[in-house]
This record gives sequence, C-alpha cells and structure tokens, in this order.
Amino acid sequence: MLETVKQILKFYVENQKIPSLWDLNLSDDIKALQDKKWSVFVTLYKSWEICGSMWNIMPIEANFIDELIKSTVEAIIDKRYTEITILDVENIKIRIDLIKNKKLLDSNQVKISTIKPLKTWIIAIKNNYEKLAVVLPNISISIKDWVDLYKVLNYKLDEEFKETNYILYEFETTTFTDF
Repeated sequence: MLETVKQILKFYVENQKIPSLWDLNLSDDIKALQDKKWSVFVTLYKSWEICGSMWNIMPIEANFIDELIKSTVEAIIDKRYTEITILDVENIKIRIDLIKNKKLLDSNQVKISTIKPLKTWIIAIKNNYEKLAVVLPNISISIKDWVDLYKVLNYKLDEEFKETNYILYEFETTTFTDF
C-alpha cells in the first residue's frame, strides 16, 4: 500500500494529472483489494511536518484503489500546506490509515471518558454542522488519555467540548507508515 501511494505521489507531481490504474505498477496484494469499499486517510510529511492529508468518512469511489488514488492526490494538493515539488517527492514520509469499525456514537449516552485516544479516532461534528474536529490515534505524543483528548477537542473546536452538542463517530484503523 505504501509503495502504491509513493507511485501516485511521484506520478502526480511529475505529470500534474491523476494517475489511472494503468499508470501504476500495482502489486498483486493491492490488486486483490480492488473490490473492497474501504475509506482511507492519507497523511504526507515533509521534514516531519504534515504537508498534506485527505480522507472521507465513507468511501466515495467505486473501489479501494480509486479511493486510495483520490485521497493521495487530494493530500498532495491540500491547500493548507505548501506545494509538494518534484524535489520533495523522495523525502516525503507517508502514513496510511485504513478505516474500519466505524460507529456513530449516541452523544447522549457516550462520555468522552470512555474513548481510548491511543486506539481509536474520534470525529466530533457540531449538531448544526458549523464545526468539525478529527483526532487520530497516536497522531501526537501529547494525547495519552481522555483528559488530553478533551483538551485537544476544545482547542480544535475553539470552544468547550460538550458531548451533547456534537455528533460523535469513533473509528478504528490499521496504520501503515514508512517511518
């Protein structure tokens, strides 16, 4: 999977176009995943700082490989960060989170203290959809328990986080990195 993202990264930066399946040299392991309908989160790092990321809560492409291509290209062109150039490509580090075990939590019953931030993601969407925060597991060494998670949510949402004011999702992922 990491090798496929590296190929997508290199192809897109060199050609400024989205690669097709035929532009990539896919391993048999990746080809076997073609019919899966999985969401994927791709995070790119330059000099150990995030330089692009993209994901969707639900898969939107026809198959997993197309989903991986789309998420990788969207991470490459992520406008929140500086452009990734051909000179950067060889030094880009990759984190891929294959999203599984998604569940919508009942915010009237679930307390933030039951979330395990070292194991699961949390996505908090304000009930009126005006704010959103995503916290990945093991994304920061400063998030060790629910107290740290609560502080991060307060910061990301720019307000005091209250479970009943948010739609909450919890996810587990399988993570692949080249670092």
